[in-house]
Amino acid sequence: MRGMSDMVTAHANDNNRTFPFVTLPQFETLGDHARVQSGIETFNYLPFVSNETRLLWETYSVAFQGWIAISRVRFVLFQTEVTTV
Repeated sequence: MRGMSDMVTAHANDNNRTFPFVTLPQFETLGDHARVQSGIETFNYLPFVSNETRLLWETYSVAFQGWIAISRVRFVLFQTEVTTV
């Protein structure tokens, strides 16, 4: 889990982002690897959003939800590769 935390923080620093306004590309893939390696059932990223940043967060989270559709495509492609191998 520490490695995942370090990766998210490094991504934020490299891209001049501040929390909670950080979207890690391919988080679902990286999170799944961390989940499997650690033996846990689920892995979640739950940023702390204060009352002061709530409206900005709501705007940000809607603007940056494109990763969901991309993640679905990756999942379908992965499932196709797994079943054809």
